[in-house]
Amino acid sequence: MKNAMTLILIASFLLTVKISAAAPEASLIMQKSASALNAAVKGTRKMVIIIKDGDKITSEWTARKVTKDFDDGKRALMVLLEPESLKGSAYLFWQLKNKPIMEWIYSPAVRRVRKLTAIMAYNPFMGTDFTWADFDIKDPGGEHKILEEIVTADKKFYKIETIPAENWYYSRIVSRISMDNFLPVQREYYDNTGKIWKVKTFEKVVVLKTIPMPLLIRMQNKVYNQSTELIISDVCFDAPYIKKEMFDPKKLSEAAFSPVCSIPEPSKK
Repeated sequence: MKNAMTLILIASFLLTVKISAAAPEASLIMQKSASALNAAVKGTRKMVIIIKDGDKITSEWTARKVTKDFDDGKRALMVLLEPESLKGSAYLFWQLKNKPIMEWIYSPAVRRVRKLTAIMAYNPFMGTDFTWADFDIKDPGGEHKILEEIVTADKKFYKIETIPAENWYYSRIVSRISMDNFLPVQREYYDNTGKIWKVKTFEKVVVLKTIPMPLLIRMQNKVYNQSTELIISDVCFDAPYIKKEMFDPKKLSEAAFSPVCSIPEPSKK
């Protein structure tokens, strides 16, 4: 019996070593994770944004979002449609080839388009627990290190620490990346004192047209016991009517009435 238990322990140890030896580098895992997220966010979708204080819902909004790759790079646009008081609020993102990321926001209240600076990108998004930079449209960059590989009967993921290139806001980010599809399962965000600040989870993963994607993204603020949920539906990966001209900062004031907010393709009359 003792010999059998010893053999089991040795086999388990060898299996762990084999998994570790075969694991790709942390930077490669994060690149694959970024590619998986990019595939999941493409196209158009409806987003319901729910803000909570503890278990109490304090606000609920509806938005449309579109992300599309063009020959010169990627563009994304999100427009709030409900409630009426926020309708038309918009966020525009450009990630063009060999150029710095550019972001703009439009507020109907002041009827003005404002370009975000790198620091402003970490301001809270409309008072939620997300910042503009938290939407995982862009890679935070930095140094990546595998902390742990977790393989159980129902879980297989890499635990990776990232020290952001710009670490004045988050001192480090710890991600759990699925070994199966490379989507993030969870991200922990730490403040400058090293304490955990926020936890983002990616839940209700489904496969649409061979693309795995989460239908619920939740950001929890551990300091204030608050949270924000993004509930995703009406996903359309095929959006040929979405043109580059729709991602023009000068047209953000008209975003709520663009085809981005219509699905299926709007009628041409």
